[in-house]
Amino acid sequence: MSCVPLELDETSEVCSAEPGRTSPTGQVDPVAATIAQIQGRQHRSNFVDRTVRVTGVVTVAYDAGFYLQSLAPDAAPATSEAVFVVTSGAPPVVPGNEVTVVGRVAETRPGCDDCDPGDAAFDYLTVTEIAFPDSIAVGSSSVPLPEPVRLGIQGRRPPATRIDHDVGGDVEAANHRDFDACGDALDFYESLEHMLVRIDDARAVGPTSPTGEIVVIGDAGRAAGELTPRGGILLRPGDSNPERVFVDDTLVPNAPKVHVGARFVEPIEGVMGYTRGNFKLFNSALLIVERANDLSRETLEFGEPAPNELDLATFNVENLSARDPAERFAGLADIVVRSLRSPDVLVLQEIQDDSGPADDGVVTAAATLSSLARAIEALGGPFYEFADVAPVDGADGGRPGGNIRVALLVSSRRGARLSRRGEATADTANQVMGDGSQTHLLFSPGRIDPTNAAFSHGRKPLAVEVSFRGSRLVVIATHLRSKSADEPLFGRWQPPALVSEAKRQAEAEVIASFVRSLLAADPALPLLVVGDFNDFEYSRPLGTFERAGLVNALASLPVPERYTYVFDGNSQALDHVFLSPGAARRGFDYDVVHVNAEFHDGRSDHDPSVIRVRFE
Repeated sequence: MSCVPLELDETSEVCSAEPGRTSPTGQVDPVAATIAQIQGRQHRSNFVDRTVRVTGVVTVAYDAGFYLQSLAPDAAPATSEAVFVVTSGAPPVVPGNEVTVVGRVAETRPGCDDCDPGDAAFDYLTVTEIAFPDSIAVGSSSVPLPEPVRLGIQGRRPPATRIDHDVGGDVEAANHRDFDACGDALDFYESLEHMLVRIDDARAVGPTSPTGEIVVIGDAGRAAGELTPRGGILLRPGDSNPERVFVDDTLVPNAPKVHVGARFVEPIEGVMGYTRGNFKLFNSALLIVERANDLSRETLEFGEPAPNELDLATFNVENLSARDPAERFAGLADIVVRSLRSPDVLVLQEIQDDSGPADDGVVTAAATLSSLARAIEALGGPFYEFADVAPVDGADGGRPGGNIRVALLVSSRRGARLSRRGEATADTANQVMGDGSQTHLLFSPGRIDPTNAAFSHGRKPLAVEVSFRGSRLVVIATHLRSKSADEPLFGRWQPPALVSEAKRQAEAEVIASFVRSLLAADPALPLLVVGDFNDFEYSRPLGTFERAGLVNALASLPVPERYTYVFDGNSQALDHVFLSPGAARRGFDYDVVHVNAEFHDGRSDHDPSVIRVRFE
């Protein structure tokens, strides 16, 4: 089927003052309509709340209803030829039944039966349904099913880069008439809503999620964007990879557990649906995997450090607490010792307090940090001293009760040592003291401007001094705001608002101001700003650090290798290391060690990265 942009055709709706509406006698005369007319070239049907009579063939049936697809499709690819019929119990039909349904058309927002604008589901698109029909009449019982629409090179190709080109607003609004099923991925997938679709030669670009979803690209990625060397697809400026397709196991449970790069033997077939902010292919048959889990976990690519080289790693350990089982600590320790080769300094994010998610007033994390340190030693790693500053209870965001914070582990095995100074509390602001070679922190460890409104209900950055064989290094450990508040890429508001970006920008400006104070006191100071920045190297908040004179180590890697995280099948960099000119000019090595994000059984959701800095 070719894809030709078509303007909205008002005559495609069956217009009548009476049919489909309640008459004075209380009876409803149904409108005889095609499925394409009900769906229309838009995101919201013109037939909402009208009773229709529609005929088609059942393609898939399950306990919540069935999918009905037209037997006489029109020639317009912009109009979907299928609709979902909601039933109160198991439907009285099976695939292959020719069925005539009389019922009311509804637009249902998944997860938003009674939500308000403050709920995430309020930002989702609606799906077109015939809800609890008045009658379901079965005609022929053995009608051949329509051929699935093939997505990809040999069929309808999803838009390669553009999700939606609209300038702003609600795509479901009555006055929204810019529907481009050829150029906009949002409209492309809407034009396939509830229809049978097929993906050939699928490759997984994300691991199986806890909810049973696998994100894939078709045609082995031949028409996809920038691929990573390990089988993923890279998020890039202006390209969120709308060719990704979510495969959801709602209809056929127990999706296989796969890593990134898994290959599927047979085409993936099912119906195109929508839930939780994304269009999804609900597969109608078991997924058969040819190669699921042969992706190897990496180890640090550097050799042994020279005497004047210090290795520092940053690692988000995903809500680690002393209440986690010993196996979890052992798994993380294995990464530290075997994959990262026991770096001199470990900068950690998402360290919870000693009681974990229990909201009991506990804020200390000594048991959590010492448990990790002991697990590292048990696997042959060095002794690590730890440093953190406990937050005010409930003041730093994250999982309620967890009191997550950033922390450091430092090993003296090769000469690195924590330079402790003062006793800072949760609300004590660190300061820059002295100048030139005498520049130092008032507190080590100490938090940066913790009472600043930019950090309200967010993680506070920690500044620490580390000495290394007569040299000094200032490390600023960071964990900026999450992107979870942002509107979904495939939501009703286009372009989606990056609600959280302004908060990260404010945090970045406070940290950058502290960096400028340090470098103004000593321009040669070796300094690293390290952690989970929850944003991309090309984002506005991260540009703040570059404008402060820092260098992002990620830029030293080839473009396809610049990722530390996989979200919704997009490989992306959220974890970064920024170097001061005094640290960068001596030369450095940088490596992202892929051990978690691409794996369905990762020990965290982030990959750690290691920077090797040189001292005179």
